[in-house]
Amino acid sequence: EGKPIILFIANRREYFSRQLLRGILSMRGEGCDWEVWLMPMINERRHLEACLDSRKISGVIARGLSNDLLGLLDDREVPVVAIRGMETASDDLANGPHVNDEAIGEKAGGEFMRLNLGYWGFVHWEGVAWSEARKKSFYSYATAQNARDSTVTLLADERHSWDGVLKISAWLKSLSKPCGILACNDEAGLDVLHACQLAGL
Repeated sequence: EGKPIILFIANRREYFSRQLLRGILSMRGEGCDWEVWLMPMINERRHLEACLDSRKISGVIARGLSNDLLGLLDDREVPVVAIRGMETASDDLANGPHVNDEAIGEKAGGEFMRLNLGYWGFVHWEGVAWSEARKKSFYSYATAQNARDSTVTLLADERHSWDGVLKISAWLKSLSKPCGILACNDEAGLDVLHACQLAGL
């Protein structure tokens, strides 16, 4: 019998997914003699079925896999570590490691307090579970510190387009200055930097 075959299923263009893969591959030095197959993102049941039928799979590490596909793996009794994805909804399954969303809001708020910023803003992705959790934590901390706050919410079609940058730019112009801005993730943070340039900030 050969090495255990582990499928790694994720969007390969994302930095976070590439870092996860780097970590998995580094485990070889710790005695994990796996054969890791880097798969493209699988969105259709028939594609995952074909993949599972083509080789004996020992396990799957997946980021952002749909509940339907996770259910297929469960039906076939394939062990899976499900890591939440870029736009995970609150009802999506995840049993793998993830960032402490509550700590992010509190850490950013603490930094804004240290900088003596009385006005705080949050760039939010609507319907994304971790963005909701970070927003809740951030504003809970802002309320406790008597900081004034504001949110700009990006809809699904605004998150990956110039429309989102324009929306953030208009929002930034309306805020009291100086202010601190927490973006829900790195991608939204880049949008904030572009929006600042557009707004002349």
